[in-house]
Amino acid sequence: MKESYRWVEAFQKIEKLFADLKMPTGGCLTKIIHVFDREGDIAEIFLELDKILNTGVVVRAAHNRCLEGENSYLWSDVTSQPVQFTFINVKSKTRRTND
Repeated sequence: MKESYRWVEAFQKIEKLFADLKMPTGGCLTKIIHVFDREGDIAEIFLELDKILNTGVVVRAAHNRCLEGENSYLWSDVTSQPVQFTFINVKSKTRRTND
């Protein structure tokens, strides 16, 4: 078995574990968002994603994939998009402790 398959197994386990959260409560459905590093950029993850409702993924892409239904690739498509938002995180100065 490929080592990368562990991402698919983890994806399936999380979906099963939290399936009850996807039931309507107060008219709302919970959406599960999986976050993967580059090792999770595998076709099997996207095939699993197509089978499941109320689930999304954020993947740090490793492959310049051809986009479905378009004549373009991921890198050029992403870099041609306008900036959606910016965020500045200002760290407060705190005293260091030696714990």
